[in-house]
Amino acid sequence: MRSLFLAMLGAGCMAAAPETGTVDLAVMNGAADVGDPAVVMVDSTTKGTCSGTLIAPHVVLTAAHCIPPPDALPPLVRFDDPLGGTEERAVVAMRAHPSLDLAVFVMEQAAPAGIRPVPVLAPGSGALAPSQAARVVGFGRWEGAGRVKREGTVVLEAVESDLVAFGPAPSMVCSGDSGGPLLVAAGGLEYLAAVNYKVDRTCATRGTAVRTDAQLDGFIEPMLQEFGDRVSETGARCFHADQCVAGPCVPLAGATGVAYCSAPCASDSECRPGMACEKDSASCRYPPGASLPDEDAGCAVALGRGPRATRTTLLVWIMVVMAWHVAPMRHLVASVLRKIL
Repeated sequence: MRSLFLAMLGAGCMAAAPETGTVDLAVMNGAADVGDPAVVMVDSTTKGTCSGTLIAPHVVLTAAHCIPPPDALPPLVRFDDPLGGTEERAVVAMRAHPSLDLAVFVMEQAAPAGIRPVPVLAPGSGALAPSQAARVVGFGRWEGAGRVKREGTVVLEAVESDLVAFGPAPSMVCSGDSGGPLLVAAGGLEYLAAVNYKVDRTCATRGTAVRTDAQLDGFIEPMLQEFGDRVSETGARCFHADQCVAGPCVPLAGATGVAYCSAPCASDSECRPGMACEKDSASCRYPPGASLPDEDAGCAVALGRGPRATRTTLLVWIMVVMAWHVAPMRHLVASVLRKIL
């Protein structure tokens, strides 16, 4: 539940959408970036533009405050085209870290061919230390040229358990760079070491990013296992076709934002229990409104189901607060909660 609230909070973060009268700026004192194809633009109608990094063929790592409200249109991930255009990918699921400004966005289609994910820095690498140089990349408006990808160099100033702070050397991130990468070199390769989420108001003195090495085992790897190119059996929930071993990833009739793996069939006996062989498509399908085996696992933001989830979350929190402060009402609240949940 906390992740749903975090997705709507941006206090102290780089604004994904510019305030009235301001400009959503890109990396300051940097340069146009014609490389880094795995650094992407995350475009939302309600949250403006953020940046992100491809860490698996279908998965982008970004900032949690870049998640739009549940009732908004799904965001798009835009990849740079070498010829100057862009390729877009629709986002089908999002999940925020329970306490940090970090999130994964899952794309319906894999990244364009030839774009390789950026490796995430492993715990214990020793690659993060004060006074070390790092590179930042992000999207934002730049001198009338629209949104462009820019890169620059910063210097690490403080390394904490979950966060890293950095200063200009001479570059600095700005509001258009929310969710973009902080990259460090180690062993001849460049790694995603942190995700940018906060900067001073002038975009000149200090930025803060969430360390990826500290969240690799507890958050990033589990997300890759769930949303990456895992193998899902017929009838299991899926987020894109590459997860299905025997057939396409099809939407569940009567439920927005939920899909499952289908498979070819000639009779009901070839489908798993609860599914039937649909004659028109000759594939195993669930009846409308069915509950999938893993439908409610985890805390993924299933697009299109958010308003109801948000209202329920708010109601639960209100009742919990009431029960905490008004002892005589605890039994009543517990009874209502059991009916809701």
